[in-house]
Amino acid sequence: LLKQGKRVGVTANSHAVIKHLLERVCQRAAEAGEPELARALHLDAEDSGDKDWPFRIDGNKDKARAELEAGTVNVLGGTAWTWAREDFANSVDALVIDEAGQMALANALAVARAGRGLVLFGDPAQLEQPQKGVHPPGAEVSALEHWLGGDALTIPPHLGVFLPKTRRLHPRICDFISATFYESRLTELGRAS
Repeated sequence: LLKQGKRVGVTANSHAVIKHLLERVCQRAAEAGEPELARALHLDAEDSGDKDWPFRIDGNKDKARAELEAGTVNVLGGTAWTWAREDFANSVDALVIDEAGQMALANALAVARAGRGLVLFGDPAQLEQPQKGVHPPGAEVSALEHWLGGDALTIPPHLGVFLPKTRRLHPRICDFISATFYESRLTELGRAS
């Protein structure tokens, strides 16, 4: 999307998840020899300054919106509190919801108008979003669960893309997890599917 000159928004339930995704975007641009491709900013008023990030961090939403509009920023990360604001409506070409298996459907709907397109990225077999209160039936459904239907273990081709390779599991653990949670579609990177 960035190579096409698009503006991209990134959101998730936590600043840590957003920062991790922005960091990977900036790293990939640098690895491709195009570090200027990702002009990223993370909206976080309470940054601890614990790390040198490859993107800027600022808490000024008005300034960030102006930079996005001017093109000095083309990747903007912020929580639902940012993207649900009226002045962020239609501010990006695509809004990526990371960990969409944990973002509440209500929050996803609130932020959806920020982007002309919406990308739900996550694991349909992920643990549900932690909740502290009692809500009416259906309020616990995540954005990804709503899109796929309540019983989906993987993403059917007509609804999206399932990434079948993992880099995190020992092959024997991967075989068990794949059979139990992913309809035997998940394989360890480097092994044939």
